[in-house]
Amino acid sequence: MSTDSPLYRLNKKHDISAPENSVPVTKLIRVHQPRNRTELFALFKSHVDCECECGIKSKGTIKDFGVNLYNAQIDEWGQHVFTLKECIQWEFDFFLLLSGFPNGNTIVEKAILYIRNFVEKHPEYQSDGFWAISKCTGNHGVDILVSPADPKREVYPFPTECYIKVEPKIYKYMEGSIKRVDETCDGLFNATPVFCLYYDEDSKFINFDNVIELVVNRSME
Repeated sequence: MSTDSPLYRLNKKHDISAPENSVPVTKLIRVHQPRNRTELFALFKSHVDCECECGIKSKGTIKDFGVNLYNAQIDEWGQHVFTLKECIQWEFDFFLLLSGFPNGNTIVEKAILYIRNFVEKHPEYQSDGFWAISKCTGNHGVDILVSPADPKREVYPFPTECYIKVEPKIYKYMEGSIKRVDETCDGLFNATPVFCLYYDEDSKFINFDNVIELVVNRSME
């Protein structure tokens, strides 16, 4: 998904996929943990009218968001350059990328697997379980916790606690209401760094080595 495409710019300018205008998809995933994209999009629909105890509300379905994108063309260009089908497909692809479900398993689970594989390939980080890597649950806007496997160990290197937030590459280019840390993060992680791990359209991590380096440097503080 190109950040230079007309539909991307249109969607961004009109805040069509902003959480308050659509659905806070990352928050929905963290709370309900859908196993695949079918379950995810079913959550979009079920959270339109129901009063779920999670408190999350959806402003519609993928089709609804596609219609909003389709109609925004009139305000922007005075005509429909793209068909309704193309707009619905664009929103489908956009939320699919945000969700991390392009290839089945969630992108967060893939990230955890990559980090664990890294540890296994580097003996200096695996003896006595230097790194403890776990998936975050709840509604705090972070995905992975990296912490000392044994907090009482005084032998380096082991990582002082830090968090990793897994986001699509396009997240780097978002502005305003689409790109924001969940309000529940405010004040919660001030003393604990949060590093962003980005993935591309093919679910490949584009800055994995950089994030690992940040975690390793954190371990040496």
